Amino acid sequence: MTTTETTQNTTGYYLNAHLKNEVGTLCLHFLTLLLTLILRGSALQKRLRDREKETELDERDRKREKEELEEIRQRLLAEGHPDPDAELQRVSQSVSGFTST
Repeated sequence: MTTTETTQNTTGYYLNAHLKNEVGTLCLHFLTLLLTLILRGSALQKRLRDREKETELDERDRKREKEELEEIRQRLLAEGHPDPDAELQRVSQSVSGFTST
């Protein structure tokens, strides 16, 4: 083997080792980025699920409040109150700031 062939083989080996190292580093960076995106995605999904649950709970609470207000209105009607809707609105606003619609 001549000196030129030895230099080419050594240089080729060095380049191959260097490229393998660079590819390994790029793969590591890619996997880190991919894992970061997956974790961010799962955190986002959790926040969206939590928000959906909160929305459902809020809707259920509003429905329950309307039902309670309707029960009170019906009681006022049964007791012969002259204007149960106005009384109900007055009481609900003074107690909790709630405005019935």
